[in-house]
This record gives sequence, structure tokens and C-alpha cells, in this order.
Amino acid sequence: PIDVEVCWGSILSGGASVCEVVPPKGGAFREKFCARCRQRGVLVPVTRVRVPVGTAELSNQRTAGVWNSPSRAVPWPDYRIINQTADCTGPILVILRNECSVRLPKLAPLPDLPAITSLPWPPPGFIAFR
Repeated sequence: PIDVEVCWGSILSGGASVCEVVPPKGGAFREKFCARCRQRGVLVPVTRVRVPVGTAELSNQRTAGVWNSPSRAVPWPDYRIINQTADCTGPILVILRNECSVRLPKLAPLPDLPAITSLPWPPPGFIAFR
């Protein structure tokens, strides 16, 4: 049997990204994504993206999986912090595993983004992260 892993792009997108199989490699974060996600980006619904407000330095838990679990310090439902390392550009953002209609402490909804209808990518209602 061939040992394969699910692309983290598929997991983060909730299945919105059409991914290829990822052969298991080293522990580098970029190795968790298929070539298609690395090239085109990972599609995430805007409704699952939040902006941290007034929080201390954020980091992801060191686990084998994609999602951080709620804790006493960070009581959010399952989430992933992105753009938090020194070599990242753009604001620090939080991707929630599932849509959440309740207000979460120290998280704000993503501000409305202007629609760019002339571009086919990403589709309306999604953000493509690379």
C-alpha cells in the first residue's frame, strides 16, 4: 500500500479546494500542501476568517493536526492561525474550522472586501491563501 496524506489545503478549505494526494514528507509546513494548493492557493470561505483584536502574540499548538483546540487562554472553537511567523506578509488572521455565528472574544469578522468580479479566481465569497 502507498502511504499518503490528505492535503492540509483540503482540510483548511473544508473541501472547497480541489486537491491532489500528498506523499508523506518531512515536517515542514509547506510539505503538508499539494502542488495545486501551493500554486493557486487554498480557498477558504470569508465567513470562516477572523481578525485577532488586542490579543497577545498568537501561535499554533504543536500537534500533528491542522487545528488548534480551545484552551483556557484561547477559548475559540477549533482554529488555525496564519501569517504569524516573521517571514509572512499580510495581517495575522484566524481560520475557524467551522462557520460560527456567535461573537468570539478578541476576534472580529473580516472587513468587507471589494468584489473583483472581473477575476475568475478566487470565486466570490472565498479568499485564496498562498
